[in-house]
Amino acid sequence: RKRIGFVNVFPFIQPENYSAVLDLAFNDQRRVLNCLVNLMTQECTGNIRNARMCTAEGWDNFPNGIPLSWATFESIPQTGIFEATYFCSKDDAKLKVRRKLAASVGGWTGLPEEPAELKPLVRLCTVPDEVPEEVIRFVDFLVVTFKSLEHAFGKIDAS
Repeated sequence: RKRIGFVNVFPFIQPENYSAVLDLAFNDQRRVLNCLVNLMTQECTGNIRNARMCTAEGWDNFPNGIPLSWATFESIPQTGIFEATYFCSKDDAKLKVRRKLAASVGGWTGLPEEPAELKPLVRLCTVPDEVPEEVIRFVDFLVVTFKSLEHAFGKIDAS
């Protein structure tokens, strides 16, 4: 990332599970933090998790939340190390917002502007290691017990 640039490799369309360690002395790393805060303010205010920042005074764990003023690039401090992970449920993801950031910040101008055109091009996924063990066991049970997941959920709905 350091050689190519943090903005150039930022996953604008699917930032889920993006873990950031950003040195705010660098412009492109502050820009990534600005993108994360903008996504958070427009998708769900709890999407940036495990946030903390190392400054000359020590670690700040943001007990009152990340400053919303950081949605304005010039408001982000120019010193410190910021760490966090971005999470977002599929229901809260706003492709139009993500597409706008990708175009305006990342230079991704080839993406369709309308969400209806963009949605078929995006396949949101997660890493299996991050799925809770209980969910994996439940899905295993469904697959072994029923001929299809639709059949399983039909039986569940009928109960």
